[in-house]
This record gives sequence, structure tokens and C-alpha cells, in this order.
Amino acid sequence: MRKASLAAILVCFVVGLVSPLYAETGLTYEMRDAEPTGEGMLADIAFARPVGAAALVLGAAASIVALPFALMTCTTGTMYKKLVGEPFSYTFQRPLGEGM
Repeated sequence: MRKASLAAILVCFVVGLVSPLYAETGLTYEMRDAEPTGEGMLADIAFARPVGAAALVLGAAASIVALPFALMTCTTGTMYKKLVGEPFSYTFQRPLGEGM
């Protein structure tokens, strides 16, 4: 009984470690076939876009504060991409309802 329980726990552990590897599809917004639903569009307009705009404003403010440190370490491009570029892309370049 103890060996069976140990084996079951081990199988669950291994499956739990391996299954997230198959969860990512790697599809970009352009590659998806399904059209967004009306509910997804409404949720995007009401929640996701305002949150993205707030993240853009906060990221721009944080990038101004972090600019001297980024200049010293030569990481201004990466800082701009992560703090400003990605929130901008999410908020203003992503098709309406995608990702919801």
C-alpha cells in the first residue's frame, strides 16, 4: 500500500512538472483563427485597455526614474522595451478582444 501511494505521488509530481511545458501554444495575435467574442471585446474595452494605459503611464514614470541607472549599465533599450514598449503595444496595437 505504501509503495503504491509513493508511486502515485511520484507520477503526479512528474506530470505536474511536465504538463506546463505543453501549455504554451506559441501563437501570436496574427496566427489565431478564432474571432473574438462580444464579451471578450467588452471586457477588453472596460478592463484590459484601462489597465494597459495605467501600466503605460506607470512604466513611463518608472523609466524616467530608472534612466540614470540604465545609462550606467547600458540597458536603456531593454528598459524602454519592457516598461514602455510592451504596455504600449498591449494597449494600442493589439486587436480589440484578442487575448481575452
